[in-house]
Amino acid sequence: MVKVEARTRITLFVIFGVSLVFGLLFGRQAYISKDLPRELYIQKKLRVLTYSTFASGAGPGDQIIAEFQKTCNCKVEVQTAGDAGLLLERLRLAKDNLPYDVVIGLDQNFLERARQKIQWRELAVARDNWVPEIAALPVDPVFIPFDWSPLTFIYRGNQAEAPPKQLQDLLEPRFKNKLALQEPRSSSPGMQFFSWILSLDGQNSGDFLRALKPNVASLSPSWAFSYGVFKNSQADYVFSYITSLAFHWGIEQDRNYQAVQMPEGHPLQIEFAAVPANCRECELAEAFVKGLVEPEAQKVIMQKNFMFPVLQGLVEGTIYAELPRLKVRTTPTPSAKDLSDWDNVFKH
Repeated sequence: MVKVEARTRITLFVIFGVSLVFGLLFGRQAYISKDLPRELYIQKKLRVLTYSTFASGAGPGDQIIAEFQKTCNCKVEVQTAGDAGLLLERLRLAKDNLPYDVVIGLDQNFLERARQKIQWRELAVARDNWVPEIAALPVDPVFIPFDWSPLTFIYRGNQAEAPPKQLQDLLEPRFKNKLALQEPRSSSPGMQFFSWILSLDGQNSGDFLRALKPNVASLSPSWAFSYGVFKNSQADYVFSYITSLAFHWGIEQDRNYQAVQMPEGHPLQIEFAAVPANCRECELAEAFVKGLVEPEAQKVIMQKNFMFPVLQGLVEGTIYAELPRLKVRTTPTPSAKDLSDWDNVFKH
């Protein structure tokens, strides 16, 4: 019995001694580290705002973010707006207290308003290997282009009427309830369509829209919703990207899908990424945006966002090299007054 008690005391003494040693070592390390920045012990969080299809499981966001997190020692947190057209509204509501470090998906129709409402950080991004369509843009140190595509009407060749040959043909009775469009106030392609009408008809845009209205089967708040209407055969034509054919031809292996080509020229959408000036993780944000225009991320964007890359030399040997080359035209950026023509037709 005495031997058992002795062994117990020795065991307790050893445990106490070991605990004391580790306690002293921990206290010493804590004292040494007391003046080090707290951030060293906390994983950094990069806050990204983008549109829902970019961040969805089928979109490029997950893969691009996963690759970035492998090297950034950070966590990327994503918030989404339903469509790229809603990004600006989300920024407007946040005002000066933006809870984002990176904004992905503004297009050229929204840049000026974004510049007026938000202060942005200038970025140093290499521009020496951009495709001609992007290289021709004025140099902008704030908004960095990461993909682009002309827009047109996509249709199924075995189901649709003979396609329109010019924009005015869309007003013909044979297209009654055949067109799927997007609302310009909430959808970036919707704004592109309205800009297209303005570029061709100018002061007569209201008359054009009134004549077009009977032919509109669906007016959706987002591109994704309108494309669902089209895919479900509730409309024969959908206003979309020429690069939608890359999905149908390359992934679905269905060449029945075709694109309308019009001699007037088509609108061109360019998507941009930017970093708000009041970013919290500014260096990480700049690294993330620069990564979007690196070849590997550009390939992911081609494969999952189905848009043309901004870098040269990436489409050769891919389905993108087979897509029709549309004539493009410069379209105006509509003002609130311009949109009143749209409202007078589609909101009454």
